[in-house]
Amino acid sequence: MPRQGSFQGVFPILATPFDDRENVDLESFGRITRFMADIGVDGVTILGVLGESGRMVDSEREQLIRTAVEASAGAGVEGASAVAISPQQASRTTTCRSEPASWPSRDR
Repeated sequence: MPRQGSFQGVFPILATPFDDRENVDLESFGRITRFMADIGVDGVTILGVLGESGRMVDSEREQLIRTAVEASAGAGVEGASAVAISPQQASRTTTCRSEPASWPSRDR
């Protein structure tokens, strides 16, 4: 069993889908997250620094995190990682992401 705080296994980087009006498509993102859990990944990486995260506002990032946690609940996905853009955002982000980050663990 991995020790707490270690990352082992497969943690794919998920794209964030947007609709035709450039709003985050939470329904599609939930399907992507559930699919990853169904195929057996150990966790997912969302809101990466080289992608769409920089064009999103905090509320969109928070919705995305909550959707990932809810979509993978009970599926054995252990965690998510996300990137903050600025020191101020890092403080808010850490607080926000520490609350929903209790994903169920998978016995292997």
